[in-house]
Amino acid sequence: MILLWSMLATASAPPAPMILATPSNAGQWIRDDDYPHEALRENRKGVVGYRIVVTPTGLPQSCSIVSGSFDDFNQATCAMVLKRSRFVPAADDQGQPIYSAYSDRFVWTIPGSGFVPPPKIPDIEVVLNKLPGDRRKELVVEVILLFDSEGKILKCRAERNKNLTVFGDLACQQAMTLPTPTPVVDGAGQPVRWLERFTVSFSASPSSH
Repeated sequence: MILLWSMLATASAPPAPMILATPSNAGQWIRDDDYPHEALRENRKGVVGYRIVVTPTGLPQSCSIVSGSFDDFNQATCAMVLKRSRFVPAADDQGQPIYSAYSDRFVWTIPGSGFVPPPKIPDIEVVLNKLPGDRRKELVVEVILLFDSEGKILKCRAERNKNLTVFGDLACQQAMTLPTPTPVVDGAGQPVRWLERFTVSFSASPSSH
């Protein structure tokens, strides 16, 4: 009887949530003394968007530039995040370690001028006639997508809000229309499954204000 109950409990257990790789030492990746010398002499600034492939053990495997600035900023960004970034590993819907793609932006500012947060730019923007409760402020929903080794979306998990569940479902529907991102490969160059986060923003049409 105990064995049967154990089997039933296991069979009815809900699937594990998909968890992205999370930086464990964010804020330590790029330092003032990493500023490219020529850019410093020329008083140049820039914003670099990058994408890191993170292994199932939480180590950065590769870095690519998504939205670049000057070449020296681009090169320095990837060099430093590959050297210093570390992550809490991602887990798939079965709770198993999996590859993950982590994207962010870094703002290069003259050392000593203070930290400047990177701009938040959604991957998809949706304009509706009206937001719930006469809300006027933009609503941003994060979704986590599970891709197979060919880049096909297998599952989507949206950030849930008890009052805005419908937007989680709608965000997943919109995410399905995204162009296929660059597939992730392992250290041997073989395509693998991976997780990646995207953002979908919802705003009300100006005419509805």
